[in-house]
Amino acid sequence: MGEEGIGLEFWVLRSCSLTHVLTHYYYMTKERVPHNVLYKFALTKDTVEVWRMVVGVSRFSVSVDPVLLEEFDRTIGEIGYNRSTAIQVTMRDFLTEHKWSMEEEGVVAGAITMIYDHHVKELGGTLTGIQHEFLDVISSTTHVHLDHDDCREILAVKGNPKRIKELTRSLRVSRGVKQLKFSMLNK
Repeated sequence: MGEEGIGLEFWVLRSCSLTHVLTHYYYMTKERVPHNVLYKFALTKDTVEVWRMVVGVSRFSVSVDPVLLEEFDRTIGEIGYNRSTAIQVTMRDFLTEHKWSMEEEGVVAGAITMIYDHHVKELGGTLTGIQHEFLDVISSTTHVHLDHDDCREILAVKGNPKRIKELTRSLRVSRGVKQLKFSMLNK
């Protein structure tokens, strides 16, 4: 249908059920009921009043472990999100991550964050050596001492996705790197 914004239609149908209403919609439009259409029904003895509203969002349901949902609700409450906003943010992050995994050309920008054990022999030199091989994509680095054993290094990167993936792989397989994550933000 390609409708944007909010549109409102009103119908009165005699002696019918919800199935009949949706069938009526199909015959009027030759389309299945889209996800961004909301219906409000007022039923009387022999009529159905139908308000059809098209909105700019789609609604869907999700099956989830109740313990996970409880933790999710508690966490989003702490940061001031509602479920819809939190799921939209999560979906965008997922899509960005997928796009990053598929990109081979163009320019991407982001940050590589890693935590490593600085007591591992020659790890500091190894990581510095790797970074020097990728000066074409590394804009800057920040080094943070977390505790007696662990350091965090954050690399701001921009450039060819293939080169950044090579850098990420080279750092990740270095002995002593405990955790590594690449984060990319869409423009």
